Amino acid sequence: MINIFSYFFSYNFLSKIMYVIINFGGIMDIIFDLDGTLWDSTKVIKDAWNEVFRNNNLEEVSEEDLKGVFGLSMKELLAKLKPGANEELLYEMIETEHEHLKRYRGLAFKNTVDTIKELSKKHRLFIVSNCQKGYIDIFLDSYNLRDYFVDYMCWGDTLTIKGITIKMLMQRNSIKNACYIGDTRGDMKAASYAGIPFIYATYGFGEAESYEKRIDDISEVLDIFK
Repeated sequence: MINIFSYFFSYNFLSKIMYVIINFGGIMDIIFDLDGTLWDSTKVIKDAWNEVFRNNNLEEVSEEDLKGVFGLSMKELLAKLKPGANEELLYEMIETEHEHLKRYRGLAFKNTVDTIKELSKKHRLFIVSNCQKGYIDIFLDSYNLRDYFVDYMCWGDTLTIKGITIKMLMQRNSIKNACYIGDTRGDMKAASYAGIPFIYATYGFGEAESYEKRIDDISEVLDIFK
């Protein structure tokens, strides 16, 4: 009982609670995940990667296969989908993926574009993803959203875990007061590592059991940051 009591009245716990109470209603910087949070590029990527796999006499993958690994770094993703494959295959997958996405583009979730434009009027917006270099650029250019985001970073930039990438982005942009919005347990852990509140996007690809807020549609972010 003493340990439980001590936890609930510890400095760290109370600080986090007060941080959420004070700051969710005020102006703060908002960092987004990409896949499963802002858009769904699964079908386009599946078609691109299966083209590569066919050319290399490898078994094709399904959209469900991909949704099960989205959120991992590219190297982790390759190890899950094609154990033992070399990095040359990964580079071929990335190149073909980018070609397909520029031609067909992924599908932005309902209300994403309007919500981003509205949020940018009062908040600085950022993206951190476990994707490769160039992927976030394709998303921004596909929906003409480049002017609404201040900065972004990805695994391809840092070659490290998402939590560290978030901290690096925060340092680069002098971010002191932020939250992270994502759709997976990995996003939840990354936000915790970076020491910022997590908003769980339930409409995405994964699950998260611990969060400060949850949204069933991206437009609900507007209600959180009134």
